Amino acid sequence: MNIPNLQRLRDHIAALPPERIQMPTLFGALDPENEIDLTDIVVESGLGPALDSHDCGTCACIAGWALYLFHPSHTLGGGSLTSGAAASLGLNNDQATELFTPPNFEDPGRYTQADVIRTLDHLIATGEVKWD
Repeated sequence: MNIPNLQRLRDHIAALPPERIQMPTLFGALDPENEIDLTDIVVESGLGPALDSHDCGTCACIAGWALYLFHPSHTLGGGSLTSGAAASLGLNNDQATELFTPPNFEDPGRYTQADVIRTLDHLIATGEVKWD
């Protein structure tokens, strides 16, 4: 595991407004009426420019924020997004699956920012992904 990168990701997520961590969303806009398609921007410019260029309240899941921090020029055409996030955090396949896709992660609001921070703290301390 890459503890420095995990800690940096944890600290970044902790500093965000709580609504900007959305486990069902790799990357997107919180304002559904804004109708900004971040996918096109990511394909052309990468994750960093997509999430930095709008004040619409962009949000992402753990994998999305990891890509933003460690691979900001990554585009959708460049292989698996979650494998890039896992590699930047030094996670094996099981750890990545457990961290990025916890039970019922598709349910909006199921996992809060506090849940994510607690899980990352536990992972950093023990090497185990544990969702409460």
